[in-house]
Amino acid sequence: MSYILLIAFGSVTIDIGLNTIYGRILGQRRQGTMQGILMLSTGLARTVGPLSLTTVYSMYGPKFIWIIEMALICVVLCIWGVVYRRLVAPKVPNRKDMTY
Repeated sequence: MSYILLIAFGSVTIDIGLNTIYGRILGQRRQGTMQGILMLSTGLARTVGPLSLTTVYSMYGPKFIWIIEMALICVVLCIWGVVYRRLVAPKVPNRKDMTY
């Protein structure tokens, strides 16, 4: 029961924080469209992921799930390695310039 509560509250907290950071990184770019694409992809992953991985687990066991997990991590690290030099830190305005 505590695991369920931890995941329930933790995922909401992390989701809010990541969306805030994502919005700040996007700045004045097409933020609405990009946030919509992010929400679409997370919703799709939360819907399709458990259904497909449950099927894979019931057919092949946990070993294949771990192989899929490691492959996804490798793909993400490769993509990150390719675009690393293009990553730019967001420009954060001075505290004096910020309006609340």
